[in-house]
Amino acid sequence: MRDEETEHDFKEGASFDDVIARYDFDRNLRLILFDAIEIIEVALRAKIINHLSQAKNSGLWYLDESLFERSDYYEDFVFDLKYEFDAVRSRLPRSILLSIPTGIGSRWLVITLMHG
Repeated sequence: MRDEETEHDFKEGASFDDVIARYDFDRNLRLILFDAIEIIEVALRAKIINHLSQAKNSGLWYLDESLFERSDYYEDFVFDLKYEFDAVRSRLPRSILLSIPTGIGSRWLVITLMHG
């Protein structure tokens, strides 16, 4: 839209409608891309949950310290997870709260919390 040779004046023939059309195209492309990325992200998260749950024969695989390279990573992870879980618990309806085990919670909730 701008003519670099003439101190950033708009090129002849450029219109505000062109600017709006480019903006709309960019916005629509961004929406399409982020929708696709979200689908991939959810599918990948589900695969990770399934794989680790089956490999460890437990839905509580995220509490297995052997999955972490260093114990301080594990400790930080569990500490952050408990903090986030407690924060979420305070906003959940009572009916859902009653279905969540005490402590850390379900693997689906954990992965959602990890996602942020």
